[in-house]
Amino acid sequence: MFCNYCGKQLPDESRFCPNCGATLVEEQPQYEQPVLDKAMYEQPQMNYYQQNMSTPTYPSYNGGYNDEYAGYKRRVRPFKGVAGAMNLISLIPMALLSLALIGAAAGKVDGLGILKWNSSLSDSLVICGVIGLVSCILLFVLSIAGFIAPAKAGVICNLIATIVCVFTLVYAAILNSDVASLGKSMGRYNSLLEEFSVGLYIFIFVVGFFQLVSLIMCLVGLGVKRNK
Repeated sequence: MFCNYCGKQLPDESRFCPNCGATLVEEQPQYEQPVLDKAMYEQPQMNYYQQNMSTPTYPSYNGGYNDEYAGYKRRVRPFKGVAGAMNLISLIPMALLSLALIGAAAGKVDGLGILKWNSSLSDSLVICGVIGLVSCILLFVLSIAGFIAPAKAGVICNLIATIVCVFTLVYAAILNSDVASLGKSMGRYNSLLEEFSVGLYIFIFVVGFFQLVSLIMCLVGLGVKRNK
């Protein structure tokens, strides 16, 4: 080896040059120990379990379904409410119609005692009147159930009440036509039976109008679809 300063040839193990006194072995640089922030050790450190094994969070799949079903109920509620209201309003004229049929058949209506002498028609009027009163009870119960039951179940309750009421009205209309026919064949009872028949038709028309509105609301409510 040679001295880097004077160029004199020296043995390989030489550390100093005897000619110029230069140091031949470079001193290793001294690295300072890094000063660590003491605050790091004062803060609690999460271990591996705390960092990676914490309680997992899963996406909520019920949230979207609940929101969608709530929106579906809001869309159905107006139709269900109108149908139930129409059924409840129908109670009064339906009850009066039923009582009129029973009273006329029993001869309790002034001037219509002739009806009780026609046993087949009289019995039919009583049966129709009783069916009408039962329909009133069903109207009330199913209408209240329709308000309470959610969404489509409430619509179905009102639809059943409407169907029962419509069948009763059809039966009453058929019997009322028989009353009108009987009036035409009776001389002095003609006007009384005619007036009674017209009164029954008015009740049938009023109840039928409310039931028609209820039926339309029920069908529209059943046609409401859920969002996909």
